[in-house]
Amino acid sequence: MRHELDNPHAHATNNPCIRCLRHADRYARAVVSMLEVFASDKAEAKHNLFLKEGLCDIDKTLRSNDKRDTLRERPRNQTSSAMTLSPEKRARVMQGEILIDLNWLPDGVIGAKGSVFVEAEPPVVWRMLTDYDHLHETMPKVISSRLLETNNQTRIIAQSGKSGIFIFEKTVNFTLKVEEVFPEHLWFSQIGGDFQVYEGEWQLEAVEGKNGHATLLSYQAEIKPDFFAPQFVVSFVQSQDLPTILRAIRSYCEARAKG
Repeated sequence: MRHELDNPHAHATNNPCIRCLRHADRYARAVVSMLEVFASDKAEAKHNLFLKEGLCDIDKTLRSNDKRDTLRERPRNQTSSAMTLSPEKRARVMQGEILIDLNWLPDGVIGAKGSVFVEAEPPVVWRMLTDYDHLHETMPKVISSRLLETNNQTRIIAQSGKSGIFIFEKTVNFTLKVEEVFPEHLWFSQIGGDFQVYEGEWQLEAVEGKNGHATLLSYQAEIKPDFFAPQFVVSFVQSQDLPTILRAIRSYCEARAKG
């Protein structure tokens, strides 16, 4: 049975005002708690914060790394070890869980990784991820997306999106360079915009699903805004946004596969 990761604190109600107030209270408590532990340099305390506030309803960890293995320095034919799931985690993803892992990296960078199983073959998922002119219609948090340039397997894309939490959302604008290896890998990196660091990759692995060919989709990125945003805020935003994005990709591609 697929676990859709419903909010364990949600209450059954049809009153949108009540739901809004409950969400507001939840986020307010989370922000207050994060501020209380912000002065601490203990990664375990920060991880427990997410557990305490009920925000760690999927597999998230926050840990400090002494050395940052930058994506820019990795050969393009080499898959990051961070994209390889342990047998236990792989089994959980194949059963329908969405797994998220967050890392506190040096220089204020946040590492975000996620995996999701999609009952659609890799070319279907690929078409969605590379339909750059329409990502704002299919991808949460994307406001606009436009393909500017194509050169062999390289694409230049202008995008804008929403970044932030609750009422503290900010519109960010950036230009990405994307390198494609159909239908297995997408590497992206900012070449201009509102981030000091924004680079990552999508990996599409062909696997067997209940209805034939399916995809194990993995994502990883390193993120640091070029505006004031404490590391704990960036990690909190990713903990909320990444599951939403992966869930949307799964829903969209599975609907296309059935159609």
